[in-house]
Amino acid sequence: MVVIYSVGVPFNYSGLGNTAYHAALGLYREGILTHILTPDFRECEIPKEKFSTFPLRKITSKGHARIRNYTIKDNLFDLWASRKIQDFGKINVFYGWSHHSLISMRIAHKKGAITFIDRQSAEIRFQREIMGREFKKVGVSVDFISSRNIKKTVSEANETDFVVVPSTFVRNTFIDVGYPEEKILLNPLGVDLERFVPKNDGFEDDIFRVIFMGILSVQKGVHYLIRAWKKLDIPKAELLLVGGFDRLSREVILNEAKNGKNVIFGGGTATPEREFMRSNIFAFPSNQDGFGSVVLEAMACGLPVIVSQNTGAKDCVRDGLEGFVIPTADVDALCDRINYFYKNRDKVEEMGRRAREQALKYDWESYRKRLAGSVAHIVTCGLSEK
Repeated sequence: MVVIYSVGVPFNYSGLGNTAYHAALGLYREGILTHILTPDFRECEIPKEKFSTFPLRKITSKGHARIRNYTIKDNLFDLWASRKIQDFGKINVFYGWSHHSLISMRIAHKKGAITFIDRQSAEIRFQREIMGREFKKVGVSVDFISSRNIKKTVSEANETDFVVVPSTFVRNTFIDVGYPEEKILLNPLGVDLERFVPKNDGFEDDIFRVIFMGILSVQKGVHYLIRAWKKLDIPKAELLLVGGFDRLSREVILNEAKNGKNVIFGGGTATPEREFMRSNIFAFPSNQDGFGSVVLEAMACGLPVIVSQNTGAKDCVRDGLEGFVIPTADVDALCDRINYFYKNRDKVEEMGRRAREQALKYDWESYRKRLAGSVAHIVTCGLSEK
């Protein structure tokens, strides 16, 4: 069996690169991974000889520099991957990522492959619609996703045999625009349960601390969170915003934070677990988030969570048990739930314990086994039919 795994971001690094690592590792341990195509990789259990790399750099007067434009990077990688795939004979499986894979997937199809496209965000037309509406609300005129990217991503989803998604939220955005349920494979993400653990001792201060972690953006609903915080105006409390700014959202968020008491911009961090351990609750009111791994990380650290309906990780949260699931873009609901935790500290501890217990169900090993098992089963059935 020939299984090609292709991802247009550095493999075994943060973000999508980390998810790709766990997916490919599952295929490798299943004994069905043949080769990985990626711009770069960090050494891991998978042998080096299984990798081919295409560093995405441009030549400048000062030497080589990284290509910053995501569309150009994705298309260059896809073109390179398609040429590498030409070197293989018959292929049984092509597993690629949304935005990175249209040309290479088509070549793999011609070679007889069953194809999978991994989509970690909502169906792209839904994503553009909701974010266009949200940017309009804050007075930002921007083409959030270009028509060219829409066309390519829709073509990938239309032409692939299966779309792999991380949440019921994402799955439903595909089904709502007409994709058959059997084409959409659901596989929720995991969390590193050894790294993200509850704190053993008490807090270093008596500040009630609400934490958000992620890209500070309109897409993540950070401006709504700040608005709710200013409306609450609670004493001996702090809103900690950890992460870098999205370019399109920076001015919106900084303007929203003006005159807000105890709104702390913490910047990025290489040790998110430390920030969780000094916080009481985690709030993630995203307008559109395919999953939101940071929600599981917070839960694994024993924090109750507040998430929006449009956050995929709501699948892991039982409303009223590990935290709350609230309507998207609802400032009053955010106020109500934050205030509930502020006034009921015993519930913070109780729900936090349940959050950790719930997170234990979402380890990365389970994610790897589900994905590898699904791919192997589909391919076996497909081969037997032939």
